[in-house]
Parts: sequence; C-alpha cells; structure tokens
Amino acid sequence: MKNLKLKLEQQLPFLNLAPLDGPESAGGSAAASARLEAGASLFNVSIRAEQFEGDSLEGVNLFRATLHRLTFKDLSLRSCVVRTSTLTASIMENVDLSSSFWAIVDAESSVFRMCTMDEVYFQGVSLRETQWEESSLRGAHLCLVDFFGARLNAVDLSKAMLTGADFSFAVLEGVDFSGADLSGTNFAHATMSGVNFDGARLCDADFRGVRGLTGEERAALRAGGARFRGDGMEGLIGRLLDGIRPDAEGARNDASARRLALAIRGLVVVGAILFAVYLFYIQNTEGSTQADAGRAIAPPTDYRPTAEEIRKTKENLAILREAIERAYQASGIDGMPKYPTIEDLSNNEFDLDGFGPGTEKAELVPGGLPLNFLSPGEGVVPYCNDPPTQNTLTGDDSDWHYCEETGRVYACGGYTDEPTLDW
Repeated sequence: MKNLKLKLEQQLPFLNLAPLDGPESAGGSAAASARLEAGASLFNVSIRAEQFEGDSLEGVNLFRATLHRLTFKDLSLRSCVVRTSTLTASIMENVDLSSSFWAIVDAESSVFRMCTMDEVYFQGVSLRETQWEESSLRGAHLCLVDFFGARLNAVDLSKAMLTGADFSFAVLEGVDFSGADLSGTNFAHATMSGVNFDGARLCDADFRGVRGLTGEERAALRAGGARFRGDGMEGLIGRLLDGIRPDAEGARNDASARRLALAIRGLVVVGAILFAVYLFYIQNTEGSTQADAGRAIAPPTDYRPTAEEIRKTKENLAILREAIERAYQASGIDGMPKYPTIEDLSNNEFDLDGFGPGTEKAELVPGGLPLNFLSPGEGVVPYCNDPPTQNTLTGDDSDWHYCEETGRVYACGGYTDEPTLDW
C-alpha cells in the first residue's frame, strides 16, 4: 500500500476523484449499528472473518470500512461504492461486481474467482499479490490500479481502460487485453503466457524484462508502441547492439543492453566511491598549517547559558514536540497522516486534512514558533538519515534540528557545549 500512496500523493491533483464525504454529509450509519445488507450506507465499520453467501448486497455504500478475511460467494454486489477502505485477504467467488465504484481501496492479497466485474470504475486501488481466476473486467476503467505481483489466469480485460496501471512482476496466463487502452501501463518483469493484445493501444507501455513472449509477439508489441528498453543509456546501448548484430533476436539485444547499462552504472558508482575515498584521504593528510587554519575557524563552544535559558529552551522543545504530534494525529482525520514538512515547521503551520499541497493549513503552535535561547541564530534545519550527534547540534547556529519523516526534533546547542541531544 505504501507505493500506491506515493503514487496518489504525486498524481491525486490530476485525478478528479469524487469527494470523500463524512458521515454527516453521506448519511452513513454508525459502526455500532452496522449491518452489511443491500442498499446499506455504512461509515467507519469493521467486519472480520465473516462469510456472506447467496444474498444480494447490491448498492452497498462503504466509507472508511475495514474488511478483513471476508468470504463473498454466489451473490451480487452490483453498483456498490467503496471509498477509502480496506478489503484485505478476502475471497470473492462467483460474485457480480458490475458497475461498481471503488476509490482509494486496499484489497491486497485477496482472491477473485469467477467474478463478473464488467464496467467497474476503480481509482487508486491496490490489488498487489491478488489472485484472479476466470473473471471478467470487460470495459472496466482502472485508474492507478496496482497489480504488482498479482496472478491472473483466464481474465477478460477486453476494451478496458488502464490509466497508470502497474502489472510489474505479475503472472498473466490467458489474459485478454484485446481492444484495451494500455497506454503507459507498466508490465516490467511480468511473466506472460497466452496473453491476447489484439487491437490494444500500447503507446509507451513498459515491457522491460517481460518473460514468456515469443519473438513474433515481441515484434508485434514493439510495432504497436510498447517499450522493451529503458530510456537513456539502456536505449542507446540497445540501438548500438541492433546495429552491430541486426540478425540477433530482439529479446537477446534487450537483455544485453539492460545488463551492460547496469554494469556501467555500477562502475560509475564504484568510481565515485573511490574518488570520494581519495578526497577524504587527501583532506586528512594535509599539512599542520591547514589543520591549524581549520581549527581556527571552528565554531567556539565557550558560551555558558544561564539556568533560566536552559529551562526555557527545554520547555519550548517540549511544546514543539507536542505540537508536532498533535499535527500528525489531526492530519490523519480525513486523509493520510503525516508529520509537518520542514517548510511547514518554518512557517508554523501544518496540513490539516493530510491531502498534500494546496489543502487547508492550520497554525502549528499558537503565538508563533518557540525559540531556542541557547543559539543566537533562528530557524529550522533538516536531518534525514541518522539522528544528529551532539557535535552536530553544538556547532549549529539554528533553533531546531527536525526530521519530517519521523517527526523527531532536537534543540541546537549553538556555540555552547550543552548536551541537548539528551533532552
């Protein structure tokens, strides 16, 4: 689900998703009175390890539902609406889901067997590691749907529209893509057998590393606009190999181009590391005059803060940490929770609803960002990997060190030797 969320954060402003209303505007039921039945509109329900068989569940409307290890068998779920929900590790057998709408749904590791899903509309749905058998998605509209590592056997996707779909590392056997729009679809490193691409649009579809295709199938796909090589170095090497050995199979030249490109990139990385080691060695073997000069410009650490300055800085650090945690919790009410960014913290604001750029902002700390009295400078500086050492904090003339990925914040020591890392 993590990869899907990253895709959505990058592309959500262009998707025109339907509004995700809350229970007041959508008329959803409370979790305490939830019952899954035809026409029900349920908000914030949690149903686990139950089986539904034979009855009609048409027109079900689920918002922020948590469904886990459910079994649906021999029933109709036509025209159902599922938004911002999970449907993980579940089984659907002989289920009719035609004309349904799913938006931002996690259905990873589920099984779809003999299902009818014609003309469904999926936006931002994770179907990673799912299994499909003898099912129909004819005419489906699948926007940013993730089939990474899925297994599809005898699945009808004819005349479907797949915008930004990802079938990388999937196994496809007897899948029908005839007449489908596969422009930009990712099939990288998938395994295929008996897949029908007749009449499909393949402009910029990614087939790098695909296994199981015959030479004739590869030639037909390439003629339709599919890519079997990456851009840049891999594409350049591939064209050179085509010129050197034109009689070789396209798959052989593609594989050779990929291996050579990886080898060259590896050599570049190794060369960069060796050059960095060389520079480090030169820097640490400079003469005593340069070392003395370096010590002369090192920041002083002889300032002694008062007990009141230390106390007030500790209080302000605690206030800032509490504010960052509150912002994280608040941002997850309507969207995906995340800590304020470096820019947000510098501007004393945070993303109120968790939906990224352009959304509603709220004040992080009432009255302004608290100050660090140990340092004459002001501002927030980032750290991204390991936590800073006390030496880093001591020599930094700023207010706060902050990691927007974990929400951890430290007080800079300025030109003092106060052990702020222990706070």
